[in-house]
Amino acid sequence: MISKSKKYRGIVNELIKKSFPELKKSWIIVSYFNFSKPNVSASVIEFFVFKWIVLLKKSANYSQDVLVGVFAHELSHLAIIKNMSFFGKIFYFWSWPFSKKRRADFERMEI
Repeated sequence: MISKSKKYRGIVNELIKKSFPELKKSWIIVSYFNFSKPNVSASVIEFFVFKWIVLLKKSANYSQDVLVGVFAHELSHLAIIKNMSFFGKIFYFWSWPFSKKRRADFERMEI
């Protein structure tokens, strides 16, 4: 049986190859945490040097198709951040923890 991390890594690699070529050279870590947060299946953390996609407990029993959708959504966030200007990134990182509106707006952004 294939481990979750290998399965997730394979999905992410395939999505990058097909739909997110701008992320091809990015260092992206994919992890699963047995942690719950209401209404959250996954999250993205950007550290300028590397990126991290974290799947949470809610996603544990998702089908392959749903996981592909979740990863595509999270990869789109990484693509948006990658395409931001330096000052756009500074504003994003500064406002994220303090503004519910900024977080909501970011969830609806398009590439």
